[in-house]
Amino acid sequence: MENKEKNNNNIKFLENAIENVNNYLIFLEDKKDENIKEPINYLHEIKSQINTKLEKIISGEEKEINKEEKILFRPNNPDGFKYIIEEFKINKQFDKILEIHGKNFYLRDANLQGTDLKNINLSSANLSDANLKDSNLSGTYLKEVNLSNANLEGSILYNTNFIKANLNDATLKRVNLTFANLKKASLSNANLEESNLEGTNFKKANLSDANLENASLSDANFKKSNLENANLKKANLSNANFKKSNLSNANLEGADLNNVNLKESNLNNANLEGVNLSNANLKEANLKNTNLKKANLNKANLKDAILNNTNLEGTNLNDANLECANLSNINLEGTNLNDTNLKNTLFEYKDFINKKFYLKNKDFLLTKNWESIRLIISISELEESNQEQWKDFEENSKYYNSFKYRHLLQEEINEIKNSFK
Repeated sequence: MENKEKNNNNIKFLENAIENVNNYLIFLEDKKDENIKEPINYLHEIKSQINTKLEKIISGEEKEINKEEKILFRPNNPDGFKYIIEEFKINKQFDKILEIHGKNFYLRDANLQGTDLKNINLSSANLSDANLKDSNLSGTYLKEVNLSNANLEGSILYNTNFIKANLNDATLKRVNLTFANLKKASLSNANLEESNLEGTNFKKANLSDANLENASLSDANFKKSNLENANLKKANLSNANFKKSNLSNANLEGADLNNVNLKESNLNNANLEGVNLSNANLKEANLKNTNLKKANLNKANLKDAILNNTNLEGTNLNDANLECANLSNINLEGTNLNDTNLKNTLFEYKDFINKKFYLKNKDFLLTKNWESIRLIISISELEESNQEQWKDFEENSKYYNSFKYRHLLQEEINEIKNSFK
């Protein structure tokens, strides 16, 4: 009984294969084109082999279809079908083949350069290693498609659906991906350099080690995405949403992050040198070991953020909100803290020693360890006016008299005094 069922399945497989080959032949022969004799001859040869195999299965001469035959006879065989697709690169013809074949077809390593594929359903297709350079896939449905290591350089991918697609190691340099949907897609090590990704949805996508240098990503959604080790140098990320995303070890040097949402994001060990983060939301963000040298954080919200071991040399924090933030063990050389909200902010006094910074802040008294910090701030403010006022300050300052021995050891006070001589 089991053998009979297996035999029937083999017969059905071969009959379906013949039907598909016939459909391809009808499509090609109807074109009456002398230039397509080679694929037509190839399909006739395949059809002959299938018929021979079918006769042997029915007669009982053979009982199995071997692995090589299954690959060769299957509807989406990678040689015959791919050859046909490569021959015809206009939308109408491609649609016709899709009607014959359906989805889940195999186009690995296919050459589809310059092909018009807009508004086609290619979901679950295997296009790994395919050449789609300068192709038009706008509006195309590519859900769960495999485009790993594919070349899509210069392609039009506007409003394309890439949900859960595999684009690992793909080349997407200078592509137009505006308003495309890449939710839960994998773009690990993909090259998106100089691409237009404005308004694109990358929610929960994997972009680890991806290259996004000089890319335009304004208004893009990266919520809960993984951008670990990604290169975002000089990228335009204004108004983008990175809430709860992972940007650890990412390079964002010179990027524009104006008005970006980085709430609860992980920027541990990231390079943000010279970036524009004005009006950015960094509430509860992890900026530990981050390089923010010469960054602009004017009016940024860093409430409850972690900034310990962060480089803030020459950073503009004017009018920023650092309430309850952790700024222990930081570099404050040349930092602008004018009008910054430092309520319950955690500093370490040693971070102020031998540092020139700028502070005009009535609320600095509210920092967590304000007694020890206030003395150092008061001393540093003398630097720009007249360092010789130290003696008068020592004798007359209400702050100094209050805190001389209460919160700083004498040797620490001497170290601070000597730094201003």
